Amino acid sequence: MKGVIIVDWKEIIFIWIYFFCGAGGALFTIRLTEMYIGKIYHILEKTIKVENDVLRKMRDENKDLENEVEKLRDKNQDLENKNQELEQILFDRIKMEGAI
Repeated sequence: MKGVIIVDWKEIIFIWIYFFCGAGGALFTIRLTEMYIGKIYHILEKTIKVENDVLRKMRDENKDLENEVEKLRDKNQDLENKNQELEQILFDRIKMEGAI
């Protein structure tokens, strides 16, 4: 019987055990990788949400500060106008007394 390969049943069992262990190890590795990718995704998602909340708060604070700056500019302009009026009144009084 030329070309016939006789394989012992122990070798067949060894091959099947080796195959299932290898396949199981590959599936375990894939599953483990999926779990770590899922954990990393959730960590990144939480980080993005936290950063988004922080940025939103900073934007709101910036808007409030810009409003305060605008109010202060308006108040400054009002004070400058009042100062000019007072200078004009003082100049008119000095002029009326004949000092100029």
